[in-house]
Amino acid sequence: MLMPAKSIWNSAPTSEQQVADTLRTLILAGELPVGTFLSQRKLAEIANTSVISVRGALRRLENEGLIENVPRLGVRIPQETPADIRDRYFLRTTLESAAVKLVSGKLPEEIKNRLFNIAQQLDRLAAEHDQKTSPEFARLHHEFHLTLAECTGSRLLLQMLQRIINPSLMMLNAVRSWIVPSEVHQNHTGLIQVIAAGNTADAVAAIQAHIQVGLESELAAL
Repeated sequence: MLMPAKSIWNSAPTSEQQVADTLRTLILAGELPVGTFLSQRKLAEIANTSVISVRGALRRLENEGLIENVPRLGVRIPQETPADIRDRYFLRTTLESAAVKLVSGKLPEEIKNRLFNIAQQLDRLAAEHDQKTSPEFARLHHEFHLTLAECTGSRLLLQMLQRIINPSLMMLNAVRSWIVPSEVHQNHTGLIQVIAAGNTADAVAAIQAHIQVGLESELAAL
């Protein structure tokens, strides 16, 4: 069983957040049937809570892309197809390439040091390949990529990336990446070195290669 992935990894969760965390954990662990409709009453029984709390939690999970709510039929966990995953990674590649163009060679020293520190932790966790650490990897991975986006100064670009690189999708990526052993590991330390160096073409090529590894690992696990 995976440890609960906190909503945006914040503290002191509300009742609604706790229900969302419980259902999110079950979804990411594969313990709720993919493609099968589940009533809000059934989900309330599973989470040992009220239907009202479930409704709020489901709105959060729908925004995160983990469930879909079909009127008169109920809620289901959608089954991503290879085409769905490729489409998600296409958008991520496009947006993150744009972000890297804006920040290449322009990262403030404090931010650069912070990203180097996060990158080293990510590479260590990836090398250990321990499923118990996948929530921590996902949290750091989310922070790494969103910090780069924040540095662009573009609020719209950040908002769009937050939809694609949200905590739940990062957790899903980590879970899938841990399923299939790979000789190719994400090199976050090398990535931030290239971005900080200031050669924009090299930085864009590096982020695209980086995202490609994530795509291939998810497709292999699927």
